[in-house]
Amino acid sequence: MQGGSVISALFKDPSYKLRGITRNPSSEAAKKLKAQGIEVVVGDLKDLASLRAAFEVAILPIPSSHGCN
Repeated sequence: MQGGSVISALFKDPSYKLRGITRNPSSEAAKKLKAQGIEVVVGDLKDLASLRAAFEVAILPIPSSHGCN
């Protein structure tokens, strides 16, 4: 997973709240993130409103295309 090492490092720091953004929150990749305690929200490049909501209060976006369905 791209960004996996960054996610692991940030997850250990309680000052960060991690959020995964996906078109399909029911995907296996999204379920794995949820199981780790990472918030998963819907975001789609074709839906600007969903991206605005997904990135609200985000301070460090880490793009990854792995696991996007």
